[in-house]
Amino acid sequence: MRTLPRALCALSIVLSIPAAACDRPAPAPSPTPAPPAPAKPEAAPEGKAAVADAKADAKPDAKADANSGAKPDAKADPAAAEAKPADAAGEAKPPTDVALFAVRDKGLVALGDAGFSTVKDTEGRWIEAMSRGGDGKVRVLSSGEVSQIVARGDALELMPDFSHAERISKFDVDSHGVPWILGTAGVSHRDGETWTTDSKAGFGKGDVLLMGVAVDKADTAWVATADSIYVRKPEGWAVALPKGQRFISELARGPDGAVYASEMGALYRSTDKGTVEKVKVQRSAYGSLGKLGFSDTTLGVIQNDLEGVAVFLPADAAHKYKSPGDFKLGMLSAIAADDQRRVWVVGEGGVAILGPGAARVSWRSGSMEPIAGQISLVAVLGAGPKLPEAGEVKRGSLTGRIVSGDKGAAGLAIELCESPSSYYSKTPCTGAPTHLKGTTDADGRFSFQDVPLGAYGVGVKVGKKWQVTLGSAMGSKMKPGESVDIGEIELAAK
Repeated sequence: MRTLPRALCALSIVLSIPAAACDRPAPAPSPTPAPPAPAKPEAAPEGKAAVADAKADAKPDAKADANSGAKPDAKADPAAAEAKPADAAGEAKPPTDVALFAVRDKGLVALGDAGFSTVKDTEGRWIEAMSRGGDGKVRVLSSGEVSQIVARGDALELMPDFSHAERISKFDVDSHGVPWILGTAGVSHRDGETWTTDSKAGFGKGDVLLMGVAVDKADTAWVATADSIYVRKPEGWAVALPKGQRFISELARGPDGAVYASEMGALYRSTDKGTVEKVKVQRSAYGSLGKLGFSDTTLGVIQNDLEGVAVFLPADAAHKYKSPGDFKLGMLSAIAADDQRRVWVVGEGGVAILGPGAARVSWRSGSMEPIAGQISLVAVLGAGPKLPEAGEVKRGSLTGRIVSGDKGAAGLAIELCESPSSYYSKTPCTGAPTHLKGTTDADGRFSFQDVPLGAYGVGVKVGKKWQVTLGSAMGSKMKPGESVDIGEIELAAK
């Protein structure tokens, strides 16, 4: 039987299984895939972490960052945000030609022609979502509040826009500035200062999982549940794609003004008639479709594998990029595109910018210190920035201790990589961009030297099985030449 590559085996970070389990083709997905469970808060890098040795029937982890599940303070929605008065730095304006990265523990980092900078007051904040509205303004969701990203002089900052008494999970804004949000009770939009909510009950029976909301060029709202698509009409919500055996993960407006919905087996596009149609996408042999990325006016790209992307818009530019031929970053976490027809790909091991044509630029994690670490979102505005040359990969050290109860676990094989997998061909870190090996000492302590700046997890071999950490945030605060103690990691009970 053919052994699958690591990327195709890395479906979960919570299981512990023998290596032989991946020396056969991966099982076919269930006809009705279960939606990812809500993310649980990860333990801070310091203190005691844990590794898991779950049962073989545990569900794959969605790998969503823990902080995205934090509940914001419930607060009444303010009136439409008023523009801040011009100050010494100049009037607030929409930014353009910049790339924006949401980086764990670093906040929102912008890359412009002058280099990298952190958007004011975002350091340490978790950015849950980022979108350019139909009104052309760029917004982010953080701590339950949606804010505009504005340029004031040479600096970028956040300007509060709107919030809601319920927790906002997804949002979009139409060409007139009207916000549409997904909340715990259903779908809401604001008319002036008044919010109107349509209950979840109108989107299906049982426990409805709302996955996305987007507004098309005609300011018509569309909503995706896990298995169907709805369109807003004068008489209410109508079914545009009937319920079926599918799992819709993304919904977003493209540069052509249509709304696109991605599910594992197909890509859909809205029509002017209030229906949806399938869009042709270049697929890989094993991959399923996932994240969507769009430039402002030209390009549409989609993740078509754990380590691959495909251009689908415009249709005459259809193309696919895959690892390791075009880039080698491990599993992908975010994608975007700009109006130079460049595709931006973020993975475990860094960032790659692909195109136009045969152009390829790769930034290994640690070569660009401001964005070294766990990048969860990326967006590129306008034509995007000039690309700086990657510097030398900056490195640090990581130390810690493996414990079982109150005792150190001695003599265990341990591996460090960006995202240890519970489905593997040899070890949890086989094929990862960074793959370091070690052994715990008599007190269970370990140390890895010359580690590229980034965010990591570990795999520990206990007997004949490997246990892997829940998450990959260790070392996210690394500094060049410094050693970071990630604390104790407790083995799962046998």
